[in-house]
Amino acid sequence: GNSYDLVWLASQGLDVAGVECSHHALQSFVVQHGFELKSEQLKDPGLLSWKAGPCTLFEGDWFVASPGKLGRQFDLAYDRAAIVAVDPVMRESYAMVLRSLLRPKASILMVALE
Repeated sequence: GNSYDLVWLASQGLDVAGVECSHHALQSFVVQHGFELKSEQLKDPGLLSWKAGPCTLFEGDWFVASPGKLGRQFDLAYDRAAIVAVDPVMRESYAMVLRSLLRPKASILMVALE
């Protein structure tokens, strides 16, 4: 959606990426922040890749995300209430996908309101 966190993290010098299932939410993000949405090529067509200002955005189903589809693994993950939006039955799968996207010594900051 309108994540200010991605933009702030990018302004701190981090290379940031987000996964969003809704194209409408991506459009809202770029309008909110005054960015232009530019298509990028991925090796694996399971997700669409976009560049929006300093942020890389992947459009598609979180549960198919993998290092191969995103083209990399990450050193840090920030989850601001995304896990609480996931059906409780699917949370273990959500966490497994998140873990697969992280390098072995990566850190996770998770803010959950439940």
